[in-house]
Amino acid sequence: MTTTLEEVGAGVQDEPLTIADRTFRSRLIVGSGKYRDSDEMVRAIRAAGADMVTVAVRRVDLDASKEESLLHWLDPEEFFVLPNTAGCYTAEEAIRYARLGRASGLTDWVKLEVIGDQATLLPDTDELLKATRILVDEGFADRQRARAPQPRERAHPQGSSFRARHRGCGRRHGIGRLHHDGAGR
Repeated sequence: MTTTLEEVGAGVQDEPLTIADRTFRSRLIVGSGKYRDSDEMVRAIRAAGADMVTVAVRRVDLDASKEESLLHWLDPEEFFVLPNTAGCYTAEEAIRYARLGRASGLTDWVKLEVIGDQATLLPDTDELLKATRILVDEGFADRQRARAPQPRERAHPQGSSFRARHRGCGRRHGIGRLHHDGAGR
């Protein structure tokens, strides 16, 4: 039997997401790449209802005063711009781009990515942990306040329950997969 996304999400309201001292209306985090132009990007983000937008630091002009800069189009009053280290293959590269994002005035938050396999784009966990430790020591996160949200269980429309969980799916999509209880995963 197949369950559609509409059936799974029917009647489900997004609960606010609180990370450290910030609360977001939506749990959806969207990327800023792959749009034809900046206007299409902003319209798509608004239509999705997302509050947080990731920006690949190494791929954008960080000067928001320039109209051709992606940051010119992302109003900080409307969107929380989350710099990411997409395209980095070492901890050193990721640390450099995280620092650059913070130095440009974005935030001391970062979506940290270190690619371990060029074919699948799966992460290099050793390099990722190395970069994380260094960046936390530099004030990029407060271990006492920043707690990851736990998977939530919700009633499934057909009676069973499921929990939404992030499973590392190559190509940096951050797609969550639904696992029905008792599936042994």
